[in-house]
Amino acid sequence: MAYNSNIVFFDVETSGGNKQNCEILQLAGRCGNNVYSTYVQPTGSIHQACTDVHGISLYNGRLIKNGQYLPVKDLYSALMGFLQFLEQQGYEKVYLTAYNGVCMDFPLLYRDCRRNNLEDRLFDVVAGSSDTLAVLREKFQQGSLPSLKNLAQQYDVPVNSAHDASGDVATLQGLCYRLNVTANEIVRHAKHY
Repeated sequence: MAYNSNIVFFDVETSGGNKQNCEILQLAGRCGNNVYSTYVQPTGSIHQACTDVHGISLYNGRLIKNGQYLPVKDLYSALMGFLQFLEQQGYEKVYLTAYNGVCMDFPLLYRDCRRNNLEDRLFDVVAGSSDTLAVLREKFQQGSLPSLKNLAQQYDVPVNSAHDASGDVATLQGLCYRLNVTANEIVRHAKHY
């Protein structure tokens, strides 16, 4: 199921630690049926707790998942690819939305775009960011909600490779569609730039 709007579902997987020093390992976006996903070669280590969740680790300095080497890009190339993906969606500006994105996804994207002198380009194409967790809390009038995977299972939405950024954006888009979350609701909760 796809949204025919300027909403881009977005997710990252990281190396762990805090927002100041963790690295993006996978970056994914989905707008309708258009998908961008890439793995990023880290410059540092990956916390074991994160590997236990998403399955991504380093072996002899190379990124692997489930015993398979991953095709990787350097961070700058991954960010450029993502920005090009956003620009190619056919909208003057898009809104990024992520499940609990204010905690990690949005701050890391903005931090890394700033560090790579891509902040202006990001804000040329992104109108704002919206956390679907806040949208769903308001919709269901609940203070807390389960994880994306558990919420999807609760509403019979296929879980596409949980804790894989590409799978998570597909799951999030499907969940929002199933729960009749409108593009207007997502935009109303957005932090605008």
